[in-house]
Amino acid sequence: MAEEKVVYAKLNLSCPDPPRRTGNKTPKPAGHHFWNSPYMFGLLFLTNITLLCVSGWLAADSISDDGLRQKLSRSLETQKNLTQTLQEANQRVTCLRGAISASDQTPECPPGWTLINQKCYFLSTDKKTREDSERSCVGNGAVLATVRSEDSILKCHMQSQNAEFWVGLQKGVTWTGDVAMTQWIWSDNTTESSLANNPSTQCAKMGQTISLSPCSDLLPWICERKPNKSNLLDEANAC
Repeated sequence: MAEEKVVYAKLNLSCPDPPRRTGNKTPKPAGHHFWNSPYMFGLLFLTNITLLCVSGWLAADSISDDGLRQKLSRSLETQKNLTQTLQEANQRVTCLRGAISASDQTPECPPGWTLINQKCYFLSTDKKTREDSERSCVGNGAVLATVRSEDSILKCHMQSQNAEFWVGLQKGVTWTGDVAMTQWIWSDNTTESSLANNPSTQCAKMGQTISLSPCSDLLPWICERKPNKSNLLDEANAC
């Protein structure tokens, strides 16, 4: 029997040394360094600031639009008020023109009255006492006339009637401090010094001159009033 040859193999059962690292590091995925860098945080911060600014601008723009709408509304209201005021002014002008036109067409004195020196006079043909004569003048918006020495035209009208008239002159009392004085006073509250102060006579009449007369005498009278044109102011105020 042949002898078997035994061959022994030497096995190295020790753990192999780990591979040594070289200077080349394992490459990281692309972009990994950027997303984890401080630059990314800065970019995010700037983005947030930008978004906040845009949001603020939009909000401010909305507020600005509301303000413009309010201003427009106020402007329209003002325009409406001005239009109404203009219409009212046009109506007033039309009314004033009508009043002036009517005044120009209306006689300055009522029928039967005479215009002398911007006053209307009425010379009656009836005869009454001094008191009733004055009452008749007042009923026509007038008073017994004041006749001055310079009223030559009025005196001519009186003298042409060849009569004596009751005029607005009567005896009255005036005060100077504590002293009472009896004087002849016209309807316009001025005094007349040409007449004597007769205690028994209170009234005066006028023809060619002024003279004393009992108040109970029956005489024609002269009334005095403003012309109708003076009513234009009242008509204008009514517009």
